[in-house]
Amino acid sequence: MKQLLQKFMSPRWLVLPPLTIGLLVLAFFVSRKRELPRRHVAERKTVVQVESVVAKSFRAAAVGFGTARPSRTWTAVAEVKGRVVDLHPSLRSGNLILKDAVLVVIDDVDYQYHLRQRQADLDAAVARVDELKASQNADEKSLEIEETLLAVNKNDLDRFLSLRSNQAIAESEYEQAREIVLRQTQSVQKLRISLSLYSSRIASATASVSLATSRLEEARRNVVRTVLTSPFDGRLAAVPLEIGQFVASGERLFEVQDAANVEIESQFSLAQLNRLLPPENKGYQTANPESPDLLSGLQAEITVRSGNINLTWPGQPLRFSEQVDPQTRTRGLVIQ
Repeated sequence: MKQLLQKFMSPRWLVLPPLTIGLLVLAFFVSRKRELPRRHVAERKTVVQVESVVAKSFRAAAVGFGTARPSRTWTAVAEVKGRVVDLHPSLRSGNLILKDAVLVVIDDVDYQYHLRQRQADLDAAVARVDELKASQNADEKSLEIEETLLAVNKNDLDRFLSLRSNQAIAESEYEQAREIVLRQTQSVQKLRISLSLYSSRIASATASVSLATSRLEEARRNVVRTVLTSPFDGRLAAVPLEIGQFVASGERLFEVQDAANVEIESQFSLAQLNRLLPPENKGYQTANPESPDLLSGLQAEITVRSGNINLTWPGQPLRFSEQVDPQTRTRGLVIQ
């Protein structure tokens, strides 16, 4: 009996009870298995509504915002110094000024005096040129006469030389004739040297005339600069001038803003611009911002809202701004 118990207590017999229990549990669950219920779904009908679509053309639009500013602004700067002696009666901020209207007059007494002085300098320079040319003409005629006299004296000297060889005249008469020829030759030589210098003297005097002419033109321009006129129709801004006030050369006086045209730089996203531009103009990001063909076909409408007031004007797209704003990732479109 003891040997039989030791046989059943060996390790290979110890796995038999768990295995038997597992098989009994598996047989129990298999016997309890039920078939899953099946559900048959019938086909359902759905009513579909059909609508005919008609192709229609439409216009892409985008809304941008910007600040209006004048298309041109002219800053009046005093080109000469002096005291203001007259002002346009409407020279006040906000007033409208017409083109070529006289706005400011600066005292020109000193500039008129300077102009007359420059005119006198020019007249003197011109007179000097005329004097040199007249002297040159006179010396040329004198040279012709002196050369003729020299030829006559040389003939006399040749005659005296022949008479001297025949001892028909005294030695003193020959020496006197020879001295006359030498003096006449010297006179001719001086005239020739003098005539050779006239070209440079006249050129120098002519340069003086050019310099005097330039200074005269500058003096005339200074007289003109004492009067400031409006270059276009515009509205005045920041006018601090009064009659009797002294202004310095280069001093900024006031501004005139173009009242006819206003520009607005509206900001648009790149997606908006891609919708607005036709396919052939999609290269606007690398094209010349002021290319006229780039914005062909685009139209703009400007609206100003203030409370219950809505004002609208037609606009003309002019150009893109130079680059994309790195902060907002938008690009400006300038509309006039």
